[in-house]
Amino acid sequence: MHVRAAEESDIPQTMEIERLSFGQTWEIHNFKSALKETFLVCGRAEILGFLIAVGCYRNISATILKLAVHPDHRRKTVASRLLDRAIDIFRSAGITEICLDVDMGRKPAIALYHKFGFKISKTILPDVEDEDGYHIMKLALTPEK
Repeated sequence: MHVRAAEESDIPQTMEIERLSFGQTWEIHNFKSALKETFLVCGRAEILGFLIAVGCYRNISATILKLAVHPDHRRKTVASRLLDRAIDIFRSAGITEICLDVDMGRKPAIALYHKFGFKISKTILPDVEDEDGYHIMKLALTPEK
């Protein structure tokens, strides 16, 4: 499995993966803007999954905005490979902390993030009874030696 920087031609497939994963998608201009950030895809011709992250707070922390894997390719190490590559990129850039939000109902995603060392730093409970709350998770990175 190949992880690489996304290109504009990858956007239609990433939008479809997002729709299949979350039921909604960003607008196309959001994906085009993300190309300037850390936007990784797994796969060559067929995109199996993607990760979008941004550097923030004086470039010492990063936030993972989106991580999604096509339903046909889940539980096949796609998300792990994307996270591995993103963490390597952030560590090389001197980032010391990675943050993300994950819905409380997404147990497999939470387990994956725990496997990578992310810890729940805060839980936000829903205002409405029929919605899931979400966890804010963080990973402290040690500098590259």
